[in-house]
Amino acid sequence: MKSTLLSALREPHLSNAATSSSIEVLESRIAPSIFIVTSLADSGAGTLRAALALADSHPGPDTIIFHLPAPPVHSENIITLTSGSLTSQGDVTIKGPGAGKLIIDGGGNYSGFVILNKTTNTDQPVTISGLSVEHGKSSPYGYGGGIYSTESLTLKNVTISGNTAPTAGGVWVNGNSGRGGATKLSISNSLITGNSATGNGGGGVNFYGLDSFSMTGSVVTGNTGATTGGGIYGHLKTTGAGMTITKSLVSGNTAGYGGGLWLADNNVMAASKITISATKITGNVSNSIGHEQGGGGLFIGGGNAVVTGSTIENNTSVYYGGGLQALAFTSLTISGSTISGNRTTTAQPSTPYQGGGGIFVDGSGSAPALNVTIKGSHITDNQTAYSGGGVYAIKGIALTISSSTISGNEAISDDGGGICAYGHGANAVNLSVTGSTLSGNIAKWGGAIYAGDGNLIGTGGAFSITASKITGNSCINGGGGLYVNGSSSATVKNTTVAGNNAGLYGGGMNIAFVTGFHVSGGSFVGNSAGTNGGGIYVGQVAPGSILGVTISGNTAVAAGGGVYDANSSVTLQVAKVTGNSAPTGPDISGAGTFTYV
Repeated sequence: MKSTLLSALREPHLSNAATSSSIEVLESRIAPSIFIVTSLADSGAGTLRAALALADSHPGPDTIIFHLPAPPVHSENIITLTSGSLTSQGDVTIKGPGAGKLIIDGGGNYSGFVILNKTTNTDQPVTISGLSVEHGKSSPYGYGGGIYSTESLTLKNVTISGNTAPTAGGVWVNGNSGRGGATKLSISNSLITGNSATGNGGGGVNFYGLDSFSMTGSVVTGNTGATTGGGIYGHLKTTGAGMTITKSLVSGNTAGYGGGLWLADNNVMAASKITISATKITGNVSNSIGHEQGGGGLFIGGGNAVVTGSTIENNTSVYYGGGLQALAFTSLTISGSTISGNRTTTAQPSTPYQGGGGIFVDGSGSAPALNVTIKGSHITDNQTAYSGGGVYAIKGIALTISSSTISGNEAISDDGGGICAYGHGANAVNLSVTGSTLSGNIAKWGGAIYAGDGNLIGTGGAFSITASKITGNSCINGGGGLYVNGSSSATVKNTTVAGNNAGLYGGGMNIAFVTGFHVSGGSFVGNSAGTNGGGIYVGQVAPGSILGVTISGNTAVAAGGGVYDANSSVTLQVAKVTGNSAPTGPDISGAGTFTYV
C-alpha cells in the first residue's frame, strides 16, 4: 500500500529531485496519510471508493484530496454511484475541490456516504468539505439519504441536496451507537436543500444522542419531514454540552411539527443550552393536527433554550405556535429578536389551549413554574385563530417581558391579542411586563393582554405591569387594553393605557375575579367601551385600589365613562377622575362601594 501511494504522490508533485534523501524523509512523513482521487469512476484505481478503502486499512487519521480533470465549462465533475454507498470506518478528512465543482450522486439508489466503524468502540471522526451529495436514497440501515454516520461528523462548504430516506433525508448522525467518547455534529458554510424524510426524523438533518451540535453560516431550505423537523431534527444526550446555531437561514421547510427546527437538549443543567443567534427562521410550515404538535418555525422539546438577535417570521402551524413552540423544556429566553408575521391557521373549539400565533409555551404544570423571558424584542403582526396572537403561555409558566414591543397581533376567536397568560392552580401562569409597549393588538377578550384563568376567583397566577404603554388595542367583548380575570393578584403601576376600545366592558381595563388589585401612577386616557367602564371596569373582585392615576377623556355608551364598579369595594382617588363621558355616571358609576380619597 505504501509503495503504491508514494508512486501516486510522486507523479503530480515531484521532479527528479525527489530521489534526494531530504525529500524521501518528507515523503515518509506525509505519504501514509494522504490519498489522491484522480478518477470520476465509481470503483477501481484512483477512485474515491478506493481511497476510502485505503484509508480504512491505514491506522490513524487520513486525508483524501482530489486531482480530477477540469469539468466542462459551467458544469461540475460528477461521481455517480452504481455499486452502493461510499463506505468509511472514519478517522478521515475528505477535502473536495468545492461544492460547485464535485458532486457525489447517489443516482436515486444509494446513500452518498455510510460512515460506520465496526471494529472499535471509540469515536472515529470524519470531516467532509468542498463537495455536494445529491440524489441519495437511504442507507442500508434506512437512515440518511445523503450521509449516514455513527461517528462525529464535520461538514464544511458542502451541499446536501435532493436526498431521501425513511428517516433523515439528508444527513443522519447517530450518537447512540455504543461508541465511546463524545459524538458531535458540526456544519459550517453549507447548503442543506430539497431533502425529504418519508417517515420519522428530520428532512434535512437528523441527529440523536449526540454530545453537541453546531451550525454556522449555513442555509437549510426546502426540506420536508413527514413527522418532525422539516429542516433539522435533533436530540442531545443527558450529559450533552449544548448546541449552537448562528448566522444561518432556515427557510421554507415543512414537517408535521417543528417545520423548520425540532430541537431538544436532554441535559437540563444550565451550562448546556440550545442557543440560536443571528439566525433567520422564515416561511416554514408545521402541518400536524396532533395535540400540541406545532412550532411552524421552531419547536423546543427539552432543555434550556436561548434565542438572541434572531428573526422568526412568516411561519405557520395548524393549532400551536406559528413561530415558536416550547414544550417539556426547562427554560426559554428570547432577547433582541423579532417574532413577526407568524400564524396558526385553525381553531378547534373542542380542544383547549390552542394558539400562540407568534409564540406558544407550555409548562405542563411544572412547579415551580418554568421561566420564560422575553427582553428587548419585537413581537409584531402575528395572528392566531384562537388565543394569544403574539404570545400564549399556559400550564405553569413564569413569563417575564421587558423592554419589548408587542404590536399588531390578533387572536381571532378568543383571548389576548398581544399576550394570553392562562391557567389556574398547579397550572397557573405568572405574568410580569415592564417597560414595554403593546399597541394595535386585537382579540375577542383582552385586546393587548389577557391574564388569569377564567371565572375562578384568585386561582390564576400573579399579574403585574409596570412603566409600560398600552395604546390603540381593541376587543370585541371585555378589556380593550387589559383583561385581568381570576388572577391571584394584579398590579398596574406607572403605566399609560390610552386609546383602547372594548365592544362591551372596560375600554382601558376589565378586571374581575381577582383576589386583590392595585393600580397606581400612570393614566387611563381616551379609552372607550360599548357598555360600561370606558376607562376601567371592575367586577366580582376583592378589595382593590386606584390611587394617583389620571383617568380622563374616556367614554362609555351606558355608564361609568371613567370607572365602573359592578359590586366590589374600591378605594379611589376621585380627584384624578375627570372629564370622562357616559349617559350615567360620566366619571364614576356602578353598584360597588367606593371609598374616596
